[in-house]
Amino acid sequence: MHERTRRAISRMLFVFCCALPTFFTTTAIAWTWTPWAHRRSIAAAAADITAATGAVVSLGDIRTLSPGHTRIDALTLTDPETGGQILKIRSLQTAGQTSAAPQSTNAPQNTAAVHPETALVAQQPELQSATLPIAWRLFEDRFLRRPELSGRNYRIAANDLTLHSPTHSITLRDVDAWIESDDQSITGNLSATISGRAAASPILISIRRQRGNTPTTTWTLQTGPHRLPMSIVAQLRPGAADWFGPDATISGHLQWTDSAAGPSLDLSGCRIDDVALDRLMADSPHRLSGRASITLQRGRIDPGHHIDAAGRLTAADGRIGDELLLAAATHLDCQLPVQIPPGDLPFDNLAIHFQINDTQMRIDGIARTLPGYETLPPGIALIVGRTPVLQTPAGTLPTIRLVSLLAPRHATPVPLATQNHTLAKWLLPPDTPPLSAPPTPPKIRTATAPQGGPLYRQP
Repeated sequence: MHERTRRAISRMLFVFCCALPTFFTTTAIAWTWTPWAHRRSIAAAAADITAATGAVVSLGDIRTLSPGHTRIDALTLTDPETGGQILKIRSLQTAGQTSAAPQSTNAPQNTAAVHPETALVAQQPELQSATLPIAWRLFEDRFLRRPELSGRNYRIAANDLTLHSPTHSITLRDVDAWIESDDQSITGNLSATISGRAAASPILISIRRQRGNTPTTTWTLQTGPHRLPMSIVAQLRPGAADWFGPDATISGHLQWTDSAAGPSLDLSGCRIDDVALDRLMADSPHRLSGRASITLQRGRIDPGHHIDAAGRLTAADGRIGDELLLAAATHLDCQLPVQIPPGDLPFDNLAIHFQINDTQMRIDGIARTLPGYETLPPGIALIVGRTPVLQTPAGTLPTIRLVSLLAPRHATPVPLATQNHTLAKWLLPPDTPPLSAPPTPPKIRTATAPQGGPLYRQP
């Protein structure tokens, strides 16, 4: 081959194999540095997070630190329906890797299942308690109820997780969460401690979704020595946040199970403090106020099917209405050692121990267990000016009497049974007392003038 031809071929090979690839590579790198490409990558990342979570996503900035390692700044998740802010994170770093899952007992010994894993590190995340039901719905719909999206494990760490509520804001530190799944279930766990409080054990939250013919979701909360604001925990149950008042706290154990058969609740070992009794009695016609503490030794509740609860309720420095005391005497067979004046009575202490087992219950006054009242007779539940006012009966009572206790005086007694349970849902009693008819005016009749009778004379 002629030397001129060899030179031409060499130049062509240099152009196509070296110069052009170098040019395209340099151009591609330069394009990634332009603001147009950067905005495009932010929009693509926001679209991916929206598809994964179902929320409207806003990103401030995104940077690729290394292959598989990305940092996202100013991440905000918004509910697409209401527009309320769900989650806000100052900075989020993500890294993808693989982890070997435990071998199945039916799998060959020389094979190990490998699941992809995503590690997330969040800096200063903020969560609004008012949108906790929305966040839970998104998490349940996108992760728990979609097996095709649960083939990846997640490990999440957060610094200074802040939960905001209308009355309280708490900051959790050392937040560590992980989501693991297999063919039969998916489990999410979270552990954290409250900032500024020294505690030996953290708060533990577990969510487990068992798949199959009858899917079941189980929530478990273990607060340890911590006391969580009830206004934050109760947001998971719509309407329950107003039951206990703005200052109520919860501690101990709580488990909620939701299945096709219906919900069930286990409050064994749970304690609720600073309960506003006027909020708890807001739907009742009777008046009761004060700050109370409720402690449950047993608390298994399957609404409409089974209830097994035992615990104590104590309150101090409140007021109680005379109608509630008279109703307790009428429907709960309580005794009133003194005459009850009309109106509200300021009481010193209220202390009862209760046991409820399906259709039977027992209520015992335990005021004698309080300091300074050891000499009181058994069964005293209420003390007004150091005087016993209410004494509970010694035997058991039908649980249905609680309905009569909380009913207004004008309520009509209705016999409830399994046979009329369906009808009772439709025929509701009146909320207000019926208007009394005006007295019937006396009828005026015209009488005939007396004519007298025969005249008798005494001899």
